[in-house]
Amino acid sequence: MNKADIAFGKPRIHLFLYGENKENSRKFIEAFNDAGFEVVLRAGALPAGDNKSFIIHSPNINPNHFVEIENILQVLKSLGVEDLVLYQYQRGKHYYTAKNVGVYLL
Repeated sequence: MNKADIAFGKPRIHLFLYGENKENSRKFIEAFNDAGFEVVLRAGALPAGDNKSFIIHSPNINPNHFVEIENILQVLKSLGVEDLVLYQYQRGKHYYTAKNVGVYLL
């Protein structure tokens, strides 16, 4: 069995919303669901020093990983979120395993 034979599926999105975005959680969840993503709405403190929206993701053997990250960015862009920072593996104490992506919208 090689990578092409493995069904990787889409990553699960762990969505953190802050400020005005918190009031519009439904639009973000629906947009991601419409794009085929499972979304888990989360709450918690931001890593220290962040003042821009960001994504944390962990590349793995999935050959479509970066395609899925681009799909997430396109969903966000369609909702007016364009200025994002991308972190691989972790930011502060926040980290995600393969098949999970943290989306933090400030």
